[in-house]
Amino acid sequence: HVMLPPEIEAQLREIGTADIVVGLPTYNNARSVGPVADAVKGGLVKYFPDARAVVVNSDAGSTDDTPALVADGDWPIPCVLARHEAPPGELVAIPFHGVPGRAAAQRAILEAANRLGARACAIVGADCRSVTPEWIDRLVRPVLEHGVDYVAPLYQRQRYDGTLTNGLIYPLTRALFGRAIRQPLGDHAALSTRLVAYAAAQEIHEPAVVRQGLDLWLLAVLASERFTACESWLGPCVLETSGRATDLATIFAQAIGATFAVIDYTADVWFDIRGAEPVPAVGPAL
Repeated sequence: HVMLPPEIEAQLREIGTADIVVGLPTYNNARSVGPVADAVKGGLVKYFPDARAVVVNSDAGSTDDTPALVADGDWPIPCVLARHEAPPGELVAIPFHGVPGRAAAQRAILEAANRLGARACAIVGADCRSVTPEWIDRLVRPVLEHGVDYVAPLYQRQRYDGTLTNGLIYPLTRALFGRAIRQPLGDHAALSTRLVAYAAAQEIHEPAVVRQGLDLWLLAVLASERFTACESWLGPCVLETSGRATDLATIFAQAIGATFAVIDYTADVWFDIRGAEPVPAVGPAL
């Protein structure tokens, strides 16, 4: 299990239990995180008014007002403010593609959800400007009402958007892991209680996985442990790019490097997989 700092343990003990946990991994996201946090909390209040919900902010050490903006607002949703360790080299890389030490942020969120006994845990990208309250419903409801273990995002995109994912990463992961999940590197997802517990209990030592996140590793888990999955239509994904790499060479190197690192790390899973199972999509195509 992930060791959480004493101050985080104290916050979780004070809360006790939760039905839904929504995690926000952050790093210097003051430009976008306020509206994202409001959309998350608004979605929880609107669509799950009877559920005990908690927002967990796992921050890599922001030097701006990001954590304060997550906790701000007059919402009846408790916020757990956590901090995770990130590699120093990533903290000084400007710009870095996303949250430094992304898997550490995700694992802290999953461990918090595990400790709280959450029935569903969603992870939402703090630099996505197009998050709406409806996204929370579309991510969480398949877990709560239909028993799905993993909900992946489906984004509304123009014809030539996402060419790296559509043309290379998706066909490769579909063939290797046997699940036709079209956004294997999406910044949004939801997990069930049993998938949260499984992921929180695993030790991961591959540096590229720790750096880039658990998304691709979870595809191997879905294939090897037979968890159920679906995709959910969310809408357009509009990113705040000031904290991300935007040149194609850097994006390509980071995404492909992470993909092949996970492929090597999970060779015992995909070596015997043949064919690919379709993954149902829920909600209207937007």
